[in-house]
Amino acid sequence: MKEARRPAPWPRKSVTKPAKPLAGKIFAWRSLRPVGVAAALVCALPACSRINYQRGYLADPAMMAAVAPGVDNRDSVEKMLGRPSLASEFDDTTWYYVSQKAEQFAFFTPKPVEHKVVAIRFNDKGDVTAIDNFGLDDIVDITPHSDKTATRGKEITFLQQLFGNVGRFGAAPAAPRGGAGGQN
Repeated sequence: MKEARRPAPWPRKSVTKPAKPLAGKIFAWRSLRPVGVAAALVCALPACSRINYQRGYLADPAMMAAVAPGVDNRDSVEKMLGRPSLASEFDDTTWYYVSQKAEQFAFFTPKPVEHKVVAIRFNDKGDVTAIDNFGLDDIVDITPHSDKTATRGKEITFLQQLFGNVGRFGAAPAAPRGGAGGQN
């Protein structure tokens, strides 16, 4: 004789959920694809904008025009224009005020748009003798010479350089023993 099944002490619930049709999921993702592409383009467009750089001395044209040879000296130029960007290397007879404007588009190298150098020359007494202006047209490209300068010494290979010091140095000398300030 078969025994009757007893009901479970707790109510049983269905574990499986009704399956959604797969076609509905694909349709939902396909409809979001143009929105995602549009959002990516909106986020990427600012990276393609033009960036302007101003480097160096911010020249005030009125102040630059106020400096006159034979009238001004070092102190008056420094009060009007401030300290120079550069001074001549071996003597302090020429001050250079250098400024540059450059533009960069996206990730490309910045290109100079404007380059100004104002050179103010002084005599031995410190009076202004000449004012020279230079721009982008005055820049000269320098091509380095391809020859090499021979150096003195021994030519060694990479492996000789790498393993050359192996075994060359001994152990560090032991620290002296004894009391503070005294000898043994």
